[in-house]
Amino acid sequence: MKIDSKEIKHIAKLSRLSLSLEEEKKYAQQIGSVLSFVKMLDDVKSENLTKNLMPDSSELENVWRSDEVKEWDESEVDLALKQADLQDGYIKVKRVL
Repeated sequence: MKIDSKEIKHIAKLSRLSLSLEEEKKYAQQIGSVLSFVKMLDDVKSENLTKNLMPDSSELENVWRSDEVKEWDESEVDLALKQADLQDGYIKVKRVL
């Protein structure tokens, strides 16, 4: 699929990119190749598929388990504290972002 320089300039403007003439030609060819590949997917025969690739939301089930408080043995507590990085009396753990 051919994409012209006007469309490339519009995409570059939306992306806030300044492209050289060389880059415009390069990206026009690359984007055209991608669009041609996507266009090929239209030719795939999919009407006889019996099962959806993505499950319906009604087919999903909760996989979480409920939290349970369990007591630790003294040996487990000692081992955990030996391996822990203590800071001001607290166990220092990695950030979870």
